[in-house]
Amino acid sequence: MINSVLLVVKHLMFAGTERYTINLANALVEKGVQVTLVSSGGPYEPYISKKIKLYFAPIDARNDQNREVAENIILQVAQICKPQLIHSQCRNSLICSQRARNTLKIPALSVEHLAYKENEFPFVSSELIKYADKVITITPNIAKNLIKYGVDKSKIKIIYNGLNLNEFPNITKSQKVKARKQFNLKETDKVVLCLSRIVPEKGLDKLVEASSIIASRVENFKVLIAGDDEGCGTKQKLQNQIESLKLSHVVSLFPATHNIRLFHSAADIFCHPPISRGMSVMEAMASRLPIVAQKALGEPTVVLNNLNGLLLEKLTREDLADKLIFLLQNPRLAVTMGKSGYQRIKEVFNLEKTLDETLKTYEELVSSVKLA
Repeated sequence: MINSVLLVVKHLMFAGTERYTINLANALVEKGVQVTLVSSGGPYEPYISKKIKLYFAPIDARNDQNREVAENIILQVAQICKPQLIHSQCRNSLICSQRARNTLKIPALSVEHLAYKENEFPFVSSELIKYADKVITITPNIAKNLIKYGVDKSKIKIIYNGLNLNEFPNITKSQKVKARKQFNLKETDKVVLCLSRIVPEKGLDKLVEASSIIASRVENFKVLIAGDDEGCGTKQKLQNQIESLKLSHVVSLFPATHNIRLFHSAADIFCHPPISRGMSVMEAMASRLPIVAQKALGEPTVVLNNLNGLLLEKLTREDLADKLIFLLQNPRLAVTMGKSGYQRIKEVFNLEKTLDETLKTYEELVSSVKLA
């Protein structure tokens, strides 16, 4: 039986991996598991269960000085909490956990969340072969590529991210009206929402470009974008793009926030340009919003085209605009797709299922791995 787990995550910023970590950690302690969390901190700290012991370390495997400090802190924490396993949420945290793993003979598990490019998989796989005793992937496509580049199939477990649907009750008309007032929106506005890290690979510039096309064809069209750029300057560039296209009355930027339900309540459609999966997409589906996004590689694990959203084969401003215009002009279909999205989360991506499968994987890992 699993009684104690050490969770290690690089930081606690408002992003999908971190939200997954908090959801899982809080669910584990409610199941009676002792959870200790090590992180460099961030704005998610207040949302961690008070039952979880939180420690801070500069999780950065690419910086030798930070790595040395982090390795020592994680070792010291592990000596105190005596976990049965280390659950790292990225390879940075996995690498920084190696001293504790090797010194105390504790198996280490890593979760692979990212949609890597083909040429990145050889390096990723080599690190997982070296440092991880078990690997959880959130999609079949990631697992397939890790196996292709040498990771033992028996070390890999596919477990989809999950949401606690109790946190996503149906949004009432009065809640929608109230949310729109907070954003200075009219009841008649047609609102597209994007919650995302504002970094180059997210393709939010394409959403802004598409908005220029949509605004000329759809009356009362509005876009809300919330997120931060982690200091890379992309958010200011996006704001400059909005102003240069004279879209300041159409597209509004907001800081990243934990209060995603306020944004969901104001929106008609959720647009996530880069890919049709991830926590922000799942949360929007749980809030009964239809999705417009680029098709993910491999099996369509979250959004099903024409069922709970519309998928792009390739991210272009023209195709993105066409898909959004179609749903904005067909509100009944958008509502039907939103309801289908909620059902998909309920049936496939619920937190209880994720938790059960994760605990089984923990049990398998602890019983099968004997570190020399």
